[in-house]
Amino acid sequence: MAGIGKVVRMTGSMRWLRLEVGTPTEAVAPSTRMVEVGLRFGVPLVPTGRRIAAGVELGFAPGKLFLITGPSGAGKTLLLNRIGQRFPAARWVQRLPFPLDVAVVDAVAPARPMAEAMGLLTAAGLGEPMLWMRRFAQLSEGEQFRARLARAISLQPREGGCPPLLCDEFGSLLHRRLARAVAFNLRKQVSREQLCMVVATSDPDLTDALRPDCIVRLHSDGTAMTERPIDNANPPADAASLFGDLRIEQGTLADYACFSGMHYRSRENMGFVDRVFVLREA
Repeated sequence: MAGIGKVVRMTGSMRWLRLEVGTPTEAVAPSTRMVEVGLRFGVPLVPTGRRIAAGVELGFAPGKLFLITGPSGAGKTLLLNRIGQRFPAARWVQRLPFPLDVAVVDAVAPARPMAEAMGLLTAAGLGEPMLWMRRFAQLSEGEQFRARLARAISLQPREGGCPPLLCDEFGSLLHRRLARAVAFNLRKQVSREQLCMVVATSDPDLTDALRPDCIVRLHSDGTAMTERPIDNANPPADAASLFGDLRIEQGTLADYACFSGMHYRSRENMGFVDRVFVLREA
């Protein structure tokens, strides 16, 4: 079973998709080393197909965010690929072509006002104006992911709806706190812009920040569980879980100097800055 996906029903603006996903049986000509591995460890020379998910039903609609989670090798990417095959016009964040001959700020929301481009970049965790002036190739891998995310969201239809936006390995290139911040902002954007998005990640810490409408948990034994845990029409007041262990303190000129390399204005003097505050971990 390589994979089956079919629309089972339509409910208003919601499109229900039933998914059967697995790995096919693919044999290769046995080599000497393969035979030796088989003899030593009892591994069959012809691997059998593996079930990833069976009977998973997802209802795609504007404003919905889906989370596919599970350990490495459980089949998250395969399931995401199956969804993408059912929506040929779906946009993949990681596969999105990015213009290489313009500054990042010119590639995000090119047909929208400048303020929207800056807002999308900042929400995607790329809030440093100096980075906006660079070309895509001049960014680090983590910065490139955030730039792609901002561009992908900017290119989605404003009226929302399908096809969905797909993102594999969400947050894998980001440090933990930044990944949670980007996840928290993404949830707000999906709701505000009435997007439909499917995110796959093996990081369980991102679930609270993403506040998905539906979670598909894949297990290594081929079983899958679907959960609809949260009412996003009434989000909890403490939904911003990334803020729980932070505090703001009054700083000093020495603190200001530590971050001076990130300032895009002149560092020759303090200018109009007369007080410094520092965000620290509790």
